[in-house]
Amino acid sequence: CEDPACYLWQVQQEGRCIPINGSCGSGTAVHNITCVNTEGEVVASTQCVDDPPPTEESCEVACSADCVVGSWSFWSTCSHSCATKTAEGKQSRTRTILAIPGKDGKACP
Repeated sequence: CEDPACYLWQVQQEGRCIPINGSCGSGTAVHNITCVNTEGEVVASTQCVDDPPPTEESCEVACSADCVVGSWSFWSTCSHSCATKTAEGKQSRTRTILAIPGKDGKACP
């Protein structure tokens, strides 16, 4: 198809919202936009006659008042084998802080 109507701009990948300051609040998302044909195949950007949509978009990341933590990891392997029956082994696990607490929010454990 050689008709200009056969080509259009399409967002291939929506960008993640990156806050301007800190870990939440107003931010910007950068999208990957390409020109595609009617079959959805990526073609040269010169095929799309219309102006492309903006690649950057204002966005918002919600601020959590309280600390938010992820799930616990799996337990680590034991530091001692069962062969040493008198020694006490140790195991550990971790979790990641996903959102730091906001003002007056509950602190992280």
